[in-house]
Parts: sequence; structure tokens; C-alpha cells
Amino acid sequence: MFLLIFLFGFTLAGLTDYDMGVMENEPLLRTLYEENLNFMKSFKEIYEKYPVTEIEFFLKVTEESNKSVEEYVRHPLNSFNLLKKAAVFIPALSNTLSSLKTKNSTEMLKLLRILFQETEVLKTITEKDMYGAAKALIFIVHAYDLDTEKFRKGLIDTTDVKYYAHGAKHQGDSALTSQDLKVLATMSQKLGLINTGIKFMRSAYKAQEESEDTEQIDVGVKDQFEKAKQDLIKLNNDFVTNKKTFINDLVVVNKYLVDEKLEKKKTQPKFIKSGAIDKVDISLATSFGGDFFRMEALLQGCRNEFNLLPSKIKWPLISKCRLLHQDDPYLKLGPFKMEVASNTPFIMVVHELLTDEDTEYLVNWATPKLSRSRNLDYSKGAYDKDSFKGKVRNIVKSVQAWMEAVSYHEPDDMYNPDNFTVNHPRVHKLSARMELAFNLNLTRQWSSNLYQVTNYGLGGLCESHMDAQSFFENMASDPAKYINRGDYIATIMAWLTDTPAGGGTSFYKPPSSVTVHPTKGSAAFWWDLTHQNRRDQGTKHGGCPVAVGSKWILNKWVFSYNQWDKVPCRLEKGNTNINMYSPADTIGPFSDNKMF
Repeated sequence: MFLLIFLFGFTLAGLTDYDMGVMENEPLLRTLYEENLNFMKSFKEIYEKYPVTEIEFFLKVTEESNKSVEEYVRHPLNSFNLLKKAAVFIPALSNTLSSLKTKNSTEMLKLLRILFQETEVLKTITEKDMYGAAKALIFIVHAYDLDTEKFRKGLIDTTDVKYYAHGAKHQGDSALTSQDLKVLATMSQKLGLINTGIKFMRSAYKAQEESEDTEQIDVGVKDQFEKAKQDLIKLNNDFVTNKKTFINDLVVVNKYLVDEKLEKKKTQPKFIKSGAIDKVDISLATSFGGDFFRMEALLQGCRNEFNLLPSKIKWPLISKCRLLHQDDPYLKLGPFKMEVASNTPFIMVVHELLTDEDTEYLVNWATPKLSRSRNLDYSKGAYDKDSFKGKVRNIVKSVQAWMEAVSYHEPDDMYNPDNFTVNHPRVHKLSARMELAFNLNLTRQWSSNLYQVTNYGLGGLCESHMDAQSFFENMASDPAKYINRGDYIATIMAWLTDTPAGGGTSFYKPPSSVTVHPTKGSAAFWWDLTHQNRRDQGTKHGGCPVAVGSKWILNKWVFSYNQWDKVPCRLEKGNTNINMYSPADTIGPFSDNKMF
């Protein structure tokens, strides 16, 4: 009951941002878990000394787990309920003790407040983090079309995701109550995810039926459930009937009418039976700028469905594996393992590029330096861009830390590549290894951006965007930064950990339409520009929600000017859509003659 009162006591504004708060910050979740255990242990000791009958309920909702902190917080339902204790139950406990005004309650409250203030993370948890945790659950279910009946009982089953090689079952220690599910259904509606809201609401009623105190449910709660159900039914059925489609730029609904039990109606209109509802009206879907529609296309790509945009791609795609030697005698003895995910535009993954020592070093270095939440840092380029009809918006990607592996001592506008200090020798060696693999200049002054280490925790995702900063299209936010460097010509994205479920990177826009999944020690590579220095529209991509665990990645963006001797220009004129080099070309860094 507390969660329902808590969430509806605050505005639902701000739901459409993709900041999941502490939920997507794995290091903070670990600290919170430890602090919660210590707090509850002390709470029970205080209760034994100063018993208060009215708060026995709170002891029942603080069950502990035998799992390690790392294993416990990697499951979204465990972390959701952990945050619920911090944001909902502990404040409710404090309010209850304050209202009693007995000797025992007063003494207990004083001691608990002292304990609370001694914590580092627990005392900082707010309703914003609770909203973030709820949104994380919604996007996990929506992106992977999970069975909410399994999900509410703590089972995340990705074995049904199409062509997903990493499908598995992950059982948590926590479950969702009927009230949790009702709140998730209502929030899904506010987010425009009507189809997912219906799934949550259907499970909310089933969870309510299974509860032991069904007859004691408050009338007001029953009325709230009924209203939420009717709202979802009306939104779904009216949209399907009037628009004769399932998506526009504000909502996505089921491809059928639903009945009073939130199930598919037995009788459906002809346009549904004929399959006409499957057709997408692009003008309708992008009528408000296309942000919602593009996000939905991205999320469908996360489960390997690419049916919102016209494409001739037939799934499943077969990746081609090659041995990359860059025509280097040394590399011919020990070539890089290369997997081509897409030829147009060119997207590949080089496996076993980073050692375990590399990944451990980077994660350990970044952990205490991660920002608590997503933020903009224009000085480092901690954001990417997306645009619609010339309008550019910033995309804040994740909680992050920036590493300056090498420091150049000249002023920023003066070129002196020999005057530098190596701050992180291991990472500098990694840069040299990447130079061999990708045949690009990465270590010279003005050749590449700082390393960005990012952590996407539970539910963590990244909106659709392109990495290039639009410098050559005169739309860069800070054009002075690129005058001596050029725009980003390529992206290198390395995975520092495996991710148990979710967390892929989806290139959802034809002709690529492919999703690459996290593999520890591997690095994805793609060109960001065409040969005419325009942003390659086919590289529009985004990060899929992390369903279990977290995703640690290392980003390196490569500037274009210092690649003049590595990426030769084509001679064609006028065509702005000529992609950068792929194995099909006879020249360039990845031509066939540079591979086995």
C-alpha cells in the first residue's frame, strides 16, 4: 500500500527521460545493499530493546538474502525492492514512529535517525530514484517483450527473444506485489507504452487474486485498479479503431482489441484479421519529431525485430568471421579475430582485443569516479546528438568517467605531438594495440577523444543517436573544438564486462538493422561519416536496456583530420551517401587483401 500512496503523492512529470537514477549505478547499489543490511540489523536490535507493536509490519518486509552483494543487486527486482525499502518503507517507518509519541517509539526514532545519517547512499535515496527504478522495470519488460507473469515472480526469461544467442533464465529473490504492478501499468500508460501497461495490469489482477487478504482490499484501491484498467482498455481500443494502426509518435498499442479481462477479444475487425494494422504510417509516426517512434524502433531492435522501418533484411543475419592482419607481417603471425556484423554501413567486432588485466584496470579506475547520475559535460563531449529537420538535441548517455591516458603539454590550439606525458601506461599500450587492429591514428595529438568509461546499470539505455558531432554540417554545439581535429570519423566501443541479459547496441535503421551484444574484451567498430564528411544515417544506434547485471564499456571517438594517411579519399563527387570502406573495397583499412 505504501508504494501506491508514495508514487501517486508526486507528479508523474519527467517520466519520459531515460535517467533511471541509482537503479543504473551498480557501485552505488552495492553500497546501498550493504548499508541496508547494517541498518536493518541495527533496527532489529533496537526493536528488541524498545519494542513497538505498531511497527511489526516493517520487520516482515525486510527479509535478507543469502546471496553475495554482487549477485543480489544484478537482478532488477531485487534492486527495485531494495530501493523501495530506502525510498518508501524507511520514511514510512519514521512517520509511524513520529505519530505514536510513546517513550519507546521516541527513543527508537532518535536512534534510527542517528543510524540513518551515518549512511552514505541510503540517506540520499529519493522519490526520483524510486521513479527511475520503476521506469527501469518498464523498459526491461517492454524492450524484450517479457512475460509479466514470470517477471512479477522474479524470473527474467530471455530464451524466447528471437535469434538471441545469450538467452537464459535469471531468478531473483524478490517479487512484485499487485500494487507494484498497478503502478507500473499506470506509469507505462504515461510513457505511451499502452501494450506493456496492459500486460502489467493483467498481472496486477492475477497477483491480487493470489493474495491471502483479497477480501480485505480497500475499496479505494479496488476503484483505482478498475479505473487504471478501463483507461488502458479505452486507450488501446479507441486508438486501434480510429487510427487502424498500432503506433504513432506518442503511443504504441496492441495490434488487436482487448476485452474486460485485458485479453485479446475473440472477435476482431477485418482490418486486423487481414494484417492491414501491421502497416506503419511514417508521417503519422514522426508527426511530433519522431523521438518516440525512433525509440520504439530501437527497442524492437533490442529483441531483433526490425519491422517498423522499411527493410529488405531477412533474419537471422549470418555474421562473417575473418582474420584481420592489415597486411602487417607481425599481424600475419597473430591476426586479430574480426566479426563483420554489417557491410553497409560497415560495422564489425574485434574479439579478444582487451586482456582481463586491461578490463579490470579500467573498471577499478572508473568505479570511484563515476558520476552519480547522467549529466552533460560539454568540455569533454559527454553527449551525442540527434536531429530532426535541422534541430539538434543532446543525448546524455550514461553514468561515466573520463580518462586522459596521455597528456599533451602544449596549448590546445598548438600542435606539438612530441611533448606529452603518459598517465596510464597500460591504457596507452591498449591504444597502440587498437591502432594495429583498426589501422587508424589514435595516440597522436588531436587524433582521438579521451577515453570514456561508462556503466549502464539495470534498465540503463541510451537513446538513438549518431556519434558524429555535425561539424561539417555546421550544426556542432562547440565548433571551435573540431577546427583542428575534424569531426568523429569512427567509433570504437569496447566491452569491459559480460552482461548476463540485455545491454546490446542496436543499429535499427536500414540498411544495417543489426544488434551487437556485449562480449567482455571485444570491441565494436563503425564509421561515423560518409566519404563526403556527412553523418552516416545508417549508423544511427542506441543502447538496449540492461536486463540483468550491468554493462561496462570503453568508448574511443576518432577525429577525422589526423586519419588523412590512413583513410584515403574517394574520387566520386556530389554523392553524399557513399559509405566508408568495407571489405568489399579494394582499398581502405578493411579491404579483403588485409584479411585471411
